[in-house]
Order: sequence, then structure tokens, then C-alpha cells
Amino acid sequence: MKRLFRVLVVMTALLAVAFEPVEAKTKKERADEATAAWDYEVETMGQNRRLGHVLKIWTYSKATHVAQEQCKKNAIHAVVFRGVPANDEKRLHGIRPLMLNAADEQKHAAFFDTFFAEGGAYKRFATVSNSGFADVLKVGKGDHKYKVGLTITVDTPSLRRYLEESGVLVSLNKGFN
Repeated sequence: MKRLFRVLVVMTALLAVAFEPVEAKTKKERADEATAAWDYEVETMGQNRRLGHVLKIWTYSKATHVAQEQCKKNAIHAVVFRGVPANDEKRLHGIRPLMLNAADEQKHAAFFDTFFAEGGAYKRFATVSNSGFADVLKVGKGDHKYKVGLTITVDTPSLRRYLEESGVLVSLNKGFN
């Protein structure tokens, strides 16, 4: 009888471990993981008076309300790492990336992990320009159901200054001293 009891206890413990509920990820956490792949499209829409750039960012996501916050991250990422192609239709010049060396992204990975984290410093440099009205296109049934487009203004001079003060970028004045 004792042996049967022990076997039942062990089997119950094994079943409890095997069927333990897996921690479900929230939509925000899944969107952050998708953003880490930096899958977005960008086009330049203009330049404001303070020399900031107005960009149209298209982000792919399953949830439209989550994609709107990801658009801000993608706009900053485009200005810092990728640059923005010229818009021939509107006769606008392209934007060169702030970090020209691709190896610098890996070198400063820890800095950018905290920079792009939830509530990170990236929020100071990106604002939604079109009152939060997003262009939403349904594109498929797979991982990305929607293509969400927002017009984002990136305060490029302040972003450059912040990255220089943080030691990520070399100051433009450094060569003249």
C-alpha cells in the first residue's frame, strides 16, 4: 500500500510539473520582441523649424494600439541606424543615419537596450504629429495582421546631443579643438 501511495505522489508531482501553465506574454511584450527585429518602413515627410524630421513610419503588428508606441521606437531607430531615403515625389532630401558605423550598434547594445526599454529615453525625442490618427491597413493573417502608419516628428538635434553626452556618438566639434 505504501508503495502504491508513493507511486501516486510521484505521478501527481510529474503531472503537475508537466501541465504547469506557461506564463502568457502580453501583447506589449510580444510587440517588443517583434520590434527587436526592426521590421518597419519609413519615408520622409518634411522638416520642421527646429531641424527635426517629420517621418511616416509603417509598423507591422497584430494589435493596432500596440503598434502606435512601436512606431516611435522605429522612427528613432531609423534616424540613428538606418537613415531615411529621399522622397522624390515631394522633392525631399534623405536623412543620413547618425551612426554611420554599423559595428557601433553592437558596441553600444547595452545602452540602446535601456534607451529603447519600456519608458526609456527614446520617448523624449519622438512625438506623434497627426494627433494619434493612424493609417491602418490589414495585410494578412500571419504574424502581422496590420500595417500601422503614423507621422512622427523626431527631434534630431536633441537626439544627437543626448547621444553625444552619453558617449555613444562623437561630437561634431571634437575635430576642431
